[in-house]
Amino acid sequence: MQDAAKLLNKDITVYVKYAGDWYLPTEERDIAKTLVSQYNVDVLTQQTDSGSLLTSPRRKDLVRGKDMDIVGFYGWSSTDTVAVSFDTRWEVLYDAILKDWQAGNKNPKTVLYLGMADTMTLADGTVEPTVDIMNNNKVGIDAISPKALPLIHRNHRSCQQDETR
Repeated sequence: MQDAAKLLNKDITVYVKYAGDWYLPTEERDIAKTLVSQYNVDVLTQQTDSGSLLTSPRRKDLVRGKDMDIVGFYGWSSTDTVAVSFDTRWEVLYDAILKDWQAGNKNPKTVLYLGMADTMTLADGTVEPTVDIMNNNKVGIDAISPKALPLIHRNHRSCQQDETR
């Protein structure tokens, strides 16, 4: 989120609410309701594993899926409500930990999130990024939902105009 805000030259506020576990659909839905009603958020996302966020009170808002193409793989919603999902390639994270251990660090750094620039090169020369975006069985820029894409373009054009003034 911070990278996107910087790219678009936007100030954002991130609100974090702790659910208490990886899979608590009722609590996750209640947190979404709180974020919408008390904080008037524009975008919802989660670091938990249920699809209950998609049943938040303002279904007209776009959400960002977690760790999997929740539209194409799970069929939990559509591109009308899911702007994009991100895919964490855990093997890239594990590769970083293993390389740290192989370099002699017997207590490797725990890596939870690497950036978009972090990669792993496979034996065949394929470069795998740590994360990518996906939606409705598409990967990369093509994965941005048709509903979200005009919003991004409008905001990006607005930023470009501001920079020329």
